[in-house]
Amino acid sequence: MHMVATPNSKMQRVLQVSMVLTLAYVGATFYFGLRAHSLALISEAGHNVSDLLAILGITKQDIFHEGEWKFLEVAAEGDAPPDGLIVYQWRSEKSWKVVAVNLSAETSQGRVRWSGNVFTAPNYIFYDELNNVRYPRDGAELRNIGLFIRRDAFQAHVFDITLAP
Repeated sequence: MHMVATPNSKMQRVLQVSMVLTLAYVGATFYFGLRAHSLALISEAGHNVSDLLAILGITKQDIFHEGEWKFLEVAAEGDAPPDGLIVYQWRSEKSWKVVAVNLSAETSQGRVRWSGNVFTAPNYIFYDELNNVRYPRDGAELRNIGLFIRRDAFQAHVFDITLAP
């Protein structure tokens, strides 16, 4: 499957509905954690709030409103299936983001390959803005075998891709 889109009101509406549902889930988790005296549920609600605030901050960037969106296919690799992984990119002349989300309750992994000669430089930095981790990547590896992604249940990456210095 190959899909490309530019931001529009329908996409924005889907994102707004997703945000409301996420807030409802966080609120319900906190409420039922208090009622059940469950520190695990209260802690999960707090973790989800911090993730939500990080995502809100990241998605204010212009790339998510002016860039071109493209779904990226994930091929199976290794012992965990790629079934839960959803990967897409936002690209503009100034910026490049790749978002990878595991929507499964199990660990998912796979390899993302880009069509064409996308990675022409020798080295790149994949900076995960959500988790504050830098991943240096070799351009030849990205061209030849792609990017390996492994995420635990319901975890995500939001990569800012730049040329390595």
